[in-house]
Amino acid sequence: MFAQRAINTNVILLGAPYRYDLPTSSCVNTEVILYSKRLQRLMSTFNFVRVLNMSTERSHHNKHGLH
Repeated sequence: MFAQRAINTNVILLGAPYRYDLPTSSCVNTEVILYSKRLQRLMSTFNFVRVLNMSTERSHHNKHGLH
């Protein structure tokens, strides 16, 4: 795992962004939420790794993506 090899380096990871261009019930958004939780849980054991979750709202998006 990358984090195990980067002991002497501060690491910042970005979580996957929520997809507002898909329906709320989309399986993609469900997987994004599960992935973000799992990433946070796995990286919490490393004190030199920070996981940043993009806090976006629907107003930050248009019909075809993030702007």
